[in-house]
Amino acid sequence: MKIIKVLLAIFGGVVAIFLIIGVFLSNHAELERSIIIEVAPSKVYNEVNQFDHLEMWSPWVQMDPEAIYEFPGPPSGVGAKYTWISENPNIGTGSQEIVESRVNEYVKTKMEFADMQGEFTAEFILEPVEQGTKVRWTYQGTAEGFFMRYFMASTDMFLGPMYEEGLLNLKNYLEGLPDPDPEIIEGDSTITEAG
Repeated sequence: MKIIKVLLAIFGGVVAIFLIIGVFLSNHAELERSIIIEVAPSKVYNEVNQFDHLEMWSPWVQMDPEAIYEFPGPPSGVGAKYTWISENPNIGTGSQEIVESRVNEYVKTKMEFADMQGEFTAEFILEPVEQGTKVRWTYQGTAEGFFMRYFMASTDMFLGPMYEEGLLNLKNYLEGLPDPDPEIIEGDSTITEAG
């Protein structure tokens, strides 16, 4: 009986600590990864300003080839959208839509997830550099619900490697396309973490 009381006290203490920590965690998360791609900004922009070739570089699309995708809206630019349905719990069901676009400079998307309530956006920020284009891929998310605070606190650990993989895939795909820009010279392609 004494052991049961001790175990219950320990369990209660763990639960109390879990709840107290959650109160101080933010429901907002941000991350950024970047890479140098040895092509002109226009080539990167044309790729990230539409969803036609996601299977070539998106780690999420590559994770489940059996997922169902639909592409309502225009083929590119603001309003372009795709939706997905997957039985893979790491992908789930959701949509992504381009909500802002500046030629050869910037693309912003809004994401919605069936199992997560909140506001989630991503950006591709393109900067011409000597080697080609510096591509910054960002994420900002604000989730609803107490327990989602723990998920948001782990965003960089879980989402960061996926961003890095996606950027490397995008680099390899774009640099492998025909008709490379003759003015682009070889340079550093190291992924860097903001901050």
